[in-house]
Amino acid sequence: MKYNFLKKVENSIFFDGEYMEIYLPKNYFDKGIAEYHGDKVSTLGMFNFIVYSQPKEDKGKGEIHILKLPMNIKFEFNSFYDISTNLQPNLEKEDYRVFELSRGSMFIDSIIKEQSPDNSKKFIYLLHGGKLPKEIKYSDIITLYHESIALNKVKLNNPSVIFELIIAELCRYEKDIEIPFRMIIGKDNPKATEYDYNNIRLNKLPSVNSTFNAMTFEDIDQAIISSIKKTRNNENENPSPVEKIIKY
Repeated sequence: MKYNFLKKVENSIFFDGEYMEIYLPKNYFDKGIAEYHGDKVSTLGMFNFIVYSQPKEDKGKGEIHILKLPMNIKFEFNSFYDISTNLQPNLEKEDYRVFELSRGSMFIDSIIKEQSPDNSKKFIYLLHGGKLPKEIKYSDIITLYHESIALNKVKLNNPSVIFELIIAELCRYEKDIEIPFRMIIGKDNPKATEYDYNNIRLNKLPSVNSTFNAMTFEDIDQAIISSIKKTRNNENENPSPVEKIIKY
């Protein structure tokens, strides 16, 4: 992480700029991804932050960055506020808790990290829960998956292709979640970028694929709504192997 506004002192990283805001999705706290420790916050190191060249009082427009570190870190803050905003013009609004840092604030408590399966568990929750930061490139997701496993020495006893299949299903085209994003980004489509996807939660996948899958899964209310919508709009159905066996 080579930024002129960050300074390493022994094993810690400190903010050495004028003013910084760290944007943590509020659901991080609901799901145990982040938690308070006095004037510090412990969180998985995957979030957006904005650095300003002016003090808070007249900060002007800042430069947005994203931290992609699938390990637990701790930062200190001066104050915080809540906001619903979109950090990029093409993204939907999200509820954030914004933490304010000034010069000298600790950005990462230590670069020496304890290897823990909890770090990988938190990353997997973000992916399976449809909560990955939207500024992560599609091709970076599998790299982060592998890094999370390797850094924490976690053995999931699955080949990489299984993780790739999960990502391929949970990332859908932002303009039509019926279409896996791999079908868009893999084509000769110069207008498509690696950010044009929506990460959906795992339990939403059955209703996206077919009416049968939806009705046999856990959320019956959502299943009925999505199934009626599919039927009325004559949307595409992707039958599962089980459905083919039962029907034929």
